[in-house]
Amino acid sequence: MNQLSNYTVGAIKKFRGHDGYGYSCNLLRNGKKVAEIVEDGWGGGLQFHWVDHKTKATVHTLTYDDKPHSFGGTEEEAIFYAEVMKLTKISASGNSPEMSTSPDIVIDDMVNDALTIKKITADLKKNVTIKCKDGKLLTWKISATHTVDILNAHVMKKYPEAKIINSLPIDEVYKIYKEANVIA
Repeated sequence: MNQLSNYTVGAIKKFRGHDGYGYSCNLLRNGKKVAEIVEDGWGGGLQFHWVDHKTKATVHTLTYDDKPHSFGGTEEEAIFYAEVMKLTKISASGNSPEMSTSPDIVIDDMVNDALTIKKITADLKKNVTIKCKDGKLLTWKISATHTVDILNAHVMKKYPEAKIINSLPIDEVYKIYKEANVIA
């Protein structure tokens, strides 16, 4: 889940690009839009369009080999990069050293999490889902003849040790799905 508590993404739109799928979204800090971001689906990095493009500030970051790097940007850009720099390093495979995360990785993770939560929320409206004692998730489709109340009663009778997750906060449900390897 999002490691930057004061940042969220919104207005996510997915589309097909040349080399795969892309998206556009808004980056919000404390609920206020600070940037429009585009992943154009043509390869390459994200495109950040900062709302405060007229302000000037020095942005401090690290290169992929952890060398300090600075460039001219906007005030919001400098604030965002400073927050990203505080995040824990990304572990690498093999003998490669850990590396600092990047704004692109953080935004991609935030967008993927938001889209996953949207899908989970939609699924929970259509199904009663339980977490069994062994961690396995089971679902029952809600219908006119199998209402939520009927399904809940059936589930609790058949699986008394199970936990119905539909009414849990979405952050908890997300963690349960992650633990059950339903999402990557």
